Amino acid sequence: MSRILLPLLIFLCTAFHTDAAGQGLVSPQTACRIRCENGGMCVFNLDNPNQHSCICLLGVFTGDRCQFKVVSADDVTTTQVPTTVMHYEKQLEMQQQNQREQEEKRRREEHERYWREENERKAQEDMARRRQQESNERARHEETRRKHEEERERLIEERERIEAMRKEQYEARVREAEEERVKEAERRRQQEEIEKKAMEVNRDWEYRPGTDEDYQVAEKDEYDEGEVAEEGDEAENYDHVNPRHEKVLNTITNTFNEAVQTTTEKHEETIRETETENEEIPEIPEINKEEETTFNGIVNSFEKAVDHTIKEHESEINEEDDYWNHTPEKSEDELARDRESSKLAPHEDAEEFELEKASGGWMMVSKPKVSASSQLNSLISILIFIIMALF
Repeated sequence: MSRILLPLLIFLCTAFHTDAAGQGLVSPQTACRIRCENGGMCVFNLDNPNQHSCICLLGVFTGDRCQFKVVSADDVTTTQVPTTVMHYEKQLEMQQQNQREQEEKRRREEHERYWREENERKAQEDMARRRQQESNERARHEETRRKHEEERERLIEERERIEAMRKEQYEARVREAEEERVKEAERRRQQEEIEKKAMEVNRDWEYRPGTDEDYQVAEKDEYDEGEVAEEGDEAENYDHVNPRHEKVLNTITNTFNEAVQTTTEKHEETIRETETENEEIPEIPEINKEEETTFNGIVNSFEKAVDHTIKEHESEINEEDDYWNHTPEKSEDELARDRESSKLAPHEDAEEFELEKASGGWMMVSKPKVSASSQLNSLISILIFIIMALF
């Protein structure tokens, strides 16, 4: 027992001494670059970790790999001591040869291990480089795919936007065309109504068949025979005015009277004021060709109506000519009404007066007359405004 514990203590002391001297145990021992025999421990140099060596049990084994056993005095050996020097040299040479072979083998193993590790390192570096290249390639491919996808989505959105814009433009054109069609239809309808009204006015104001001479002869014969029609029939045969035209004439007359009254009031107000103000003339918009044609038709109808009225009442205008006076005798009621109207209505040549406040008090001044030209201008203005309102 003492023979076993003593070498172990010596080995531990030696190991502690070697650690303190700059060596360390290789852990695990399987990673040792050399193979230690007979329980030898593999150590490495702290200055050069790649340099490994074996530590043998002190006094038991020796050699660089603990391959030789130390012979003690207690051991019984059967070896025979060589008797000649040659045998000793040969044994020493064999030991040296064996050491050289082992050293060569160790160096070869170290070289192989170095190249194996180097190849593994290069392989790992190549693998890492290939992985990096593959990763970069995948990243570039993904970036390219993403850009293509974004470009495709952008083109789709642009195409959808263009399609939506074209659709809106088309719908706008359709709406404009429909509105224009409706406006054109409404304008044509109004134009047809105006033309129809103008034709009705022209038809209402057309001359009856026969010449003026035939009409005068027939009228003379009728009066010579002493035939006197009733008051309602006489007015209808004399004026030749239908109810529709009479309604139009009443409307124009009322409008004309209102315009004359308004003009007279404005004229009186202008006279009473110290400073005269220029009245703004409304700008009349330009009339197109169709409206001008309709307006000319209405004006012609109006002129025909005026001429017809003058011709029909020519005997009343020329009261001094007894030869052409074919006016039928009036009844007593009609004469009474005429006298009352002459009393109430002022004479055309009579001068009218009105009160005006002056510095000294109220005084009578002559009232300005409304000329026929101003009335005619007012009537024409009213007709123009009526035509514009119809359009």
